[in-house]
Amino acid sequence: MTLPLTLPASLMDTHHVDPAADGWGFMTHHVVATPAGDTYALSGAGRYRGEAAGSTDAAEQNFGYQMITRHAPDGTPVATALFGQPRPDGTPSAIEEGESPNLAVLPDGTVALSSKPGSTHLISSDLSRVLASWPMPWGWEEEKARTGDPYAASIAVTPSGRLLCTTSEYNLSNWAGAHPNVVALSEPGSGLAPAPRPHYGPSRPTTHAPPGRPMPTTTLMSASGARRWGATTARRPR
Repeated sequence: MTLPLTLPASLMDTHHVDPAADGWGFMTHHVVATPAGDTYALSGAGRYRGEAAGSTDAAEQNFGYQMITRHAPDGTPVATALFGQPRPDGTPSAIEEGESPNLAVLPDGTVALSSKPGSTHLISSDLSRVLASWPMPWGWEEEKARTGDPYAASIAVTPSGRLLCTTSEYNLSNWAGAHPNVVALSEPGSGLAPAPRPHYGPSRPTTHAPPGRPMPTTTLMSASGARRWGATTARRPR
């Protein structure tokens, strides 16, 4: 199946994006499918023009969004969530941009968004809410300070329903910053929850939630209305 390139109408209207014009770009980073045939595509869209620096007009400003788009089994886009920078209306994003983002659909249908060096966010299947977040600051100065607590840098779901996670660590030989170095495999059907932080090092992903600790709920932009054109090269695995 070939998926159409999709941008929320709010983004296109606010920033006056012309699909046929130069100066902006669109890239699909990752695509995952559910057993029912729905497909989630993780993409990025941005525009940079030197003369736009300092402009107060959103139609002239540069922008850089990441987005998750849910497609029905026939490929039709049914929901899009923007993150990584404030929404077109100025509302802050519930999720910050991350390095090398990737998606996974957990056995219960929850969407997991992970990125290096170790951030994970759980999002409802309809892309309307952030159910839980374990963010980690990234960037040269942030990683040099080593104040982050790495969670999952990537998650994959095996055919049996196990979660295969990678986690970063500091102090790897002569490497600066945090780098993926730990692999964890869960029991079938397990979910994600924060692990108690040991006194000797950072926490690790675990499948057992501490009793009595509620999951935080935050609103994530779910854009109503989308415009699409062309097709990506991403294909849903059969």
